[in-house]
Parts: sequence; structure tokens; C-alpha cells
Amino acid sequence: MTLKRGRKLALASLLVKQGFGVRDAWIREDLSRRAIDQLLGEIEYYIDGFDASPEIVQAIVAHRLADNLDRQAPPPFGLVQFLEAVSPVQIRPDRVSTETLIAALLADVPAERQSEKAVAAALAASKL
Repeated sequence: MTLKRGRKLALASLLVKQGFGVRDAWIREDLSRRAIDQLLGEIEYYIDGFDASPEIVQAIVAHRLADNLDRQAPPPFGLVQFLEAVSPVQIRPDRVSTETLIAALLADVPAERQSEKAVAAALAASKL
């Protein structure tokens, strides 16, 4: 997430992993637009980023915190700073069904990107 901080920007990032929970969270402060774009380019070279609403982020964090709790693994220290910056509400561990999460994620995806042809093309491109 890109956050406006007065005249500068900040970049907030969250890494979650299926079955492991919240793995990392951090914020880089006092960045220019150019620095943000460069960092996002580097990140997107290695992983696919996606746009998500604050509600989706909150649901994902709550779900993955439940993974942390199940594994008796504390979340990363940076999560507090991340949540203070991006979430106006308190987040507690809470399971979200896969179907509910997928439906919420697909709600903002244009219909043409959900067609059988578009899905097949995305899957083929992911094998690179």
C-alpha cells in the first residue's frame, strides 16, 4: 500500500503465507513517488501484487493471524506499525472461508478478466 504522509509517501507491505500466517509486515517512510515506483517494480518482479480493499486486507490479516495462533507463532513485530497505518479498526484472529474470501476478491475484478479464456491465459502465463 502506498500511504500519503504529508509531502512524502510511505510504502506498507504485508506478507502472508498459507498455513503459516502473517510472515512479515513493514513500512518504509519518507519516500518519493520515484522511490515507491522503483520498490514496487522490484517487488512485482518476484511476486504478483494485487489491489485489494481495506476490508479484504483486514479479513486476510484476521484469517492469517488465526494461522499464527494455531501454530503458536507470534506475528512479526512490524505488524503493529502496519496495522496502525492501514487499518482504522482493531483486527483479531478470525477464520474466513475460502469461498467468502474468493468471492470478495473477485468482486472488484472486471467480468472480462473472469471469463474462461482470461482465466486460462492467466494460468498459462503463471507457469513462466
